Amino acid sequence: MKPPPPYRKTATRVPPPARPAPAAIDVDKIDRGINESLRRQVSDAIMKNPELVLSVLRGWKDRER
Repeated sequence: MKPPPPYRKTATRVPPPARPAPAAIDVDKIDRGINESLRRQVSDAIMKNPELVLSVLRGWKDRER
């Protein structure tokens, strides 16, 4: 009779470490970022096209009358 084969421990699948729960989304921080970006874009547009901006503002002013 043959002896039994040597015991081999089979590799077991180890689950990956649990991810931490995502932090709450800071909506205010996102809003500030969007507002800063929008403010920068408007400022750039005004600096590049001052005459166009004045005509738009005058048009709004005339429409209010």
